[in-house]
Amino acid sequence: MQYTKNKLMAQQLTLFHLGFYTGVIDGVWGPACIQAKREMERGEDFVPANPNGGLPFSDRDKLPKGLEYRDGQEIYPRNFTEEDREKIMTASQARQAARLKEAAQEPSAEEKIEAIRAEAREAERGETAVLQHVDESPFVPEVTAQEEPAETAQEETKQPAEEKADEEPKRTSDSAKHGRKHNRR
Repeated sequence: MQYTKNKLMAQQLTLFHLGFYTGVIDGVWGPACIQAKREMERGEDFVPANPNGGLPFSDRDKLPKGLEYRDGQEIYPRNFTEEDREKIMTASQARQAARLKEAAQEPSAEEKIEAIRAEAREAERGETAVLQHVDESPFVPEVTAQEEPAETAQEETKQPAEEKADEEPKRTSDSAKHGRKHNRR
C-alpha cells in the first residue's frame, strides 16, 4: 500500500486533534505515530474499524466513529475545520523549529568524542584527574541508631530469669527433631 505524504499528514493531524499524537506533523509515519495509533486502537470509540498494529489507515479501511474520508481519501474527524488544521500545523512547525534549534546548540557526536579524547590525553600526562564518580542518586541522610527509652530497659531487667526463659522459644536443630545424630570426625 502506497501512502502519500498528504494522507499521512492528515492522519497525523487527526491523531493530534484527538489527543493521541504530540509529535511533528511531517508526513513521516515513525515510532511516535505507531504508538499513537495503537493507543487509539485500544479505545472504545475505535469500532467498527479493525486494529492493525499502529499502521496508517489505508484507502479502503473502515473508519472508527467520528472519522471520515475527505479531499481525495484523506482521513479527518467529522468536526475538524480548516481553522483547526491551521492551529495544529502552526503548533507543529513551532515544535519542529524548537527541536532543530536545540539540536543545533548541542555538540555533535564527533565533538563529544574529541572532548573525551582530549580529557584522556590530559589525564595520561597527569595534568588533570578526569576519572571521578558522579553519584546520580538522591541525597540519603545519615542514619543513626536510636536508644530505647530508659523505662523500657528498666522494666526488662526487673523480670525474673524464669519468665524470660519461658518467653524465649526453644531452638532445636532439624537433626534433633528427627532423631538423627551428627557424626563429627
